[in-house]
Amino acid sequence: LHCDGDLRLGSAVGSADLPVGLRSDEKAHIPRHTLAVGTTGAGKSTFLASFVEKLGAAGFCVILLDVEGEYATIHKPADSKRILPELANRGLTPAGVKDTYLLVPTTADA
Repeated sequence: LHCDGDLRLGSAVGSADLPVGLRSDEKAHIPRHTLAVGTTGAGKSTFLASFVEKLGAAGFCVILLDVEGEYATIHKPADSKRILPELANRGLTPAGVKDTYLLVPTTADA
């Protein structure tokens, strides 16, 4: 299926043993703009935080516009009682995203 890239996104629906990923060495595989859509609690924020981390580790520069402040602690390890067991199930340990810079806008005149 050619979906075995080093930037792992998850597993194929219905086939937990079939990893799905993008190839970081092929720029055409990495979208310039990404939109995550889903219902509340579907995992959009968790996916995007993980994707940002993987892109950064692969040498990409990522700019994340966060008008809600949802990613203000992306540099800190996860501590959610809901997320920790899922990380453990996947053999992952909580870690914050390295080399993250948070820019907070101050008041500005229009």
